[in-house]
Amino acid sequence: MELYNTNLFRYPATFVTTSENKPIFVEVSVTKADQDLGFMIQTCFVSPNSDPTIASDYTLIENICPTDDSIKYYPQRGDFSVLHAQMDRKRFSFTFRSKFNVSLLFLHCEMSPCTKRHADDRGLPKCIQPDEACISVNVDLILAMAMNTKTSTKPLVVVSDHKPPEPPVPTIRTIPQTPENGQKSIMYVLDTPTVVGIAFTAFVIGALLTGALWFIYSHTGDAAKRRRVPQSPPASENSSAAHSIGSTQSTPCSSSSTA
Repeated sequence: MELYNTNLFRYPATFVTTSENKPIFVEVSVTKADQDLGFMIQTCFVSPNSDPTIASDYTLIENICPTDDSIKYYPQRGDFSVLHAQMDRKRFSFTFRSKFNVSLLFLHCEMSPCTKRHADDRGLPKCIQPDEACISVNVDLILAMAMNTKTSTKPLVVVSDHKPPEPPVPTIRTIPQTPENGQKSIMYVLDTPTVVGIAFTAFVIGALLTGALWFIYSHTGDAAKRRRVPQSPPASENSSAAHSIGSTQSTPCSSSSTA
């Protein structure tokens, strides 16, 4: 089994990268020794488990009948070379629809040999087309296919088409050009938390400055009061003044006695 990115089925991909609603092209081929031999794709499903024995609810084909409405079959191209005469191919595509929240999935397809004759002595079931299997498959056919089956698995790498959200950018309002200024002016608008932070910072700075000024004023006023207290004159100056007053008062008495 090989997976392709286009319906040309030319270059198989080792790892197919898919995303939501992207088509995946599948080719299943077998080598046969008898021209009357063929094979049928019994089941195909997508699973997050690499083990094909673990069932999954994302089924594409079940009992040869397509169960996904996006399944599309492609006819085998005519090639009459000896190599291609020994090969039997079946090609189909389906649209991927994500049902699992994982980045790595697995496509499991189970094939069963069949015969193009009406009867076969090896007990192989008769080859039927997918549209016929949707209305005429029976238990005997299912049991006959289960006797000889082979499962092939291919990985699918799932990527997302959604881009991560971009970080918000500052809002800039542009005032239209006016005849008065002849130029466009740009106004930068700050958000509310920024404005509140600036106002609170200004309030704290103002409170600190007020406290510092009050501290300086209180200490400077006490020093000025201490300098304005009056001081008494020296003792030498008081005695000189008293002596001058006494000598002045004794003058009239001396003049009186002389007379």
